Amino acid sequence: MFDFRWESIAWYGVFANLAFYTKLWVKNFNGDSEAIRLFISVFALASTIVGIWYLVTYGLKISWVSAAIVFLIGMGATFFGVFIERLTGWFTLSLISIIFCPVAAYMMLATLK
Repeated sequence: MFDFRWESIAWYGVFANLAFYTKLWVKNFNGDSEAIRLFISVFALASTIVGIWYLVTYGLKISWVSAAIVFLIGMGATFFGVFIERLTGWFTLSLISIIFCPVAAYMMLATLK
């Protein structure tokens, strides 16, 4: 009933953290550039779609119960990001997320077999 792809789940945890900080950047954006705001907003929307796509794919390939547990693991992983945020600050993590969120998305989907 429970089947987990741990490498993929680890990448999902990283992705969930990075996607969270992208969304936080949209919420706290104070810049004047509407082009940057639009880019960050589209990026945050895309990360949400990829996250949902991953969970649906996980549910179809493996198990819906396992997909729900993976979602909870991802939510728990974002709490780990709070410790990193205290070291670096939310804005630094937001900048890092723009670079590494696509990498984490690729890795979580590539390791889901």
